[in-house]
Order: sequence, then C-alpha cells, then structure tokens
Amino acid sequence: MAKRGLANMSMTACFAGPLFNALVGLGVGFAARLRVVKADDDGQDSLHADLNAGLWVGFAALALNCLAVLFVGVANGGFIPKHFGFVSIALYVAYLLVSLVVLFR
Repeated sequence: MAKRGLANMSMTACFAGPLFNALVGLGVGFAARLRVVKADDDGQDSLHADLNAGLWVGFAALALNCLAVLFVGVANGGFIPKHFGFVSIALYVAYLLVSLVVLFR
C-alpha cells in the first residue's frame, strides 16, 4: 500500500487490524463465557478475571509504545521519523526482558 502512495492507509491498517482482532476476539470470548456464568449473591452476572504480573507488564509496554507514537507524531507534525522504528524495537526488547524476569522470578 505504501508503494502505491497510500501511506496513511497502510499506517492505519497496522494499528486498526490488530486492534479490531483483539476487541472482537475478547468481545466474542467474554460474551460466550458470560452466557454460562451464574448470577452472584447480588443478582449480578459477573466473571472474576485474575490479572497476573505478566499481563500488567504487557499492558504497560503497550501503553508506553502507543503514547510514544502519539507524542512523536504530534511533536513532528504528524510525521514519524524513520529512526523511531529503532526506538520501538528497543521498547519491545525491554518488554521481552521484563516479561522474562517476571515469568521466572
């Protein structure tokens, strides 16, 4: 897409495709699970989800990368410089290392 001159569409697809998959996947999964959950003492249908440290590390890394993309894009007038890719790779490597430390501690 980018080679055809549709750089905006290709950037949008990079973010929108995985986001759509995550939201629909989680929505369908939780909807299917909540269909079989019985009401608790308050009469509310609820499902307890344990959020372990690995999930928090993943959420923090994702939020940090999204905020970095937003900040760099706004600071550069809607343009993300090529060297920011190396910053994103460094953030990903840091995420992997922290995840491994949390997993094996």
